Amino acid sequence: MGGRNGHKKGGKSKKKRGNKSGSRPRLRFKYGDRVLCSAYDDFELGTVVRLWYDTEIDEDGVFQLGKPGLVVPYQILMDDGNLVFAPEDHDGYIRQSDAPPMPIEH
Repeated sequence: MGGRNGHKKGGKSKKKRGNKSGSRPRLRFKYGDRVLCSAYDDFELGTVVRLWYDTEIDEDGVFQLGKPGLVVPYQILMDDGNLVFAPEDHDGYIRQSDAPPMPIEH
């Protein structure tokens, strides 16, 4: 992958779930889209309610209230009322759904 002006960046980079800063890739889903999210051994219906969500969870998996944490592509309001997040924009975590839209309170 090239850096600014197409020049290759030095050093090796490790791909991590989430993104703390820097450029963000284009997402497949937008606010309000109905999606299927990985939940245990199945996929459940939900609605995208936030893009580039700051989880306040550090790289060790510890919740740090009020401190920046891993930024993930989506926060999803599941039809059962639970809020979850998708750590990557990948079909293994989040998929397109043909379900009709649900109203979202702002």
